[in-house]
Amino acid sequence: MAQLITSDIPRFWEAFRFIHAPDAEAHMQRLYLDAGTAGVQGFRPGRIESAAHLVRVARAREAFYGGIQASSLQVMGDVAPQLDSVLEGFERLFPGVVLPDIYLVIGAMNSGGTMAHGPDGPIAIIGLEFFSAAPDTPTHELTPWERGVIQPPTQLPAIIAHELVHTLQDIPDESQRSLLLYTLAEGAADYLGELVSGQTVNPALHRYGLEHENELKAEFLRDILRGQSHEAWMYQGQKAAGHPADLGYFIGAQIVRAYHRKFAHHPAVLRDLLHFSLRVPEEFTRRSGYFGEAWLARGLHV
Repeated sequence: MAQLITSDIPRFWEAFRFIHAPDAEAHMQRLYLDAGTAGVQGFRPGRIESAAHLVRVARAREAFYGGIQASSLQVMGDVAPQLDSVLEGFERLFPGVVLPDIYLVIGAMNSGGTMAHGPDGPIAIIGLEFFSAAPDTPTHELTPWERGVIQPPTQLPAIIAHELVHTLQDIPDESQRSLLLYTLAEGAADYLGELVSGQTVNPALHRYGLEHENELKAEFLRDILRGQSHEAWMYQGQKAAGHPADLGYFIGAQIVRAYHRKFAHHPAVLRDLLHFSLRVPEEFTRRSGYFGEAWLARGLHV
C-alpha cells in the first residue's frame, strides 16, 4: 500500500534556520540534500538543482518560506486522512491498482510536483511550498505567477492524485514526445486526478480555460499544425505571456473529458484514458470529438 513520506519537511526547516549564515549552503547540503529521501533526490534535477540555488530562492522569499513553516509541519499530521480518500478513489476506478509512495518535500518555488524513479520504481513527489499557504501568508516577495499558483493544504488531494496518475502512465521517451502527447499526458493526470479526488489541481486555470475555451481550441489547433513545441502550452511558469501559464493542462483535460463522455459505456474506457491516449494521441484526439471536424479539416488526419 502506498505510504506518505514526510521526513524531509522537518529536515528542510532545520536547514532553513541557517538561511543567513555565511555557510548556509553547507547546512542546506548536509541537513537537507545529503540526508534527504528518494523524494528529495528525485526533486533535485531541474527543480531544487543545488544547495546554492535553493538557498538563493529561499533567501529572496524568506518571509514566504517562514510564513509556511508552521502549516507545512501541520500538514504532516493532517494529510493522512486525505491520502486515504485518494487511495480509495483509485481503488474505486482501478480495482487492484498498485500505487507507489508519495513524498512531501520543500522545493525552490518552481514545481508543485513530479513523478520520478526511485530505487524501487516510480514515486510521486509533491513540492509542499505550493500547498501550504494560509490567508495571512506573506506573498509580497513572490512573482505574480507564484502568487497565482500557491494554494492551501486543502488542495493536496488533487495534486497527490495527479502525480499518482503519472506513475501509472506509460509515457514515451522524449524523442517521441510532441505537443499533443505532452498535453494528453498532463490532461489525463488532471482529469483522472479530479475523478479520484473530487478536486481540480488549479481551479483558477480551469476557470480561465472555460471562459476562453473556443479561442484556446483554435490557437491549439493552429500550433499543432505549425509543429509548435510544447513550451508554448506547458511548463511555462513565469515565462508565459498573454495567457496564464500551462493552459495545455486544461486543453488536455478537456480532450480526455470529451473521450470519457463519448465512450463512458465502454468497460475499458478508464484504461483508454491512461494508455490509449499516449500510445496513439492523434487517434485518441480524433475519437474524442473535442475539436470536431476541424481536427481533420486542418490536415491532422491519422
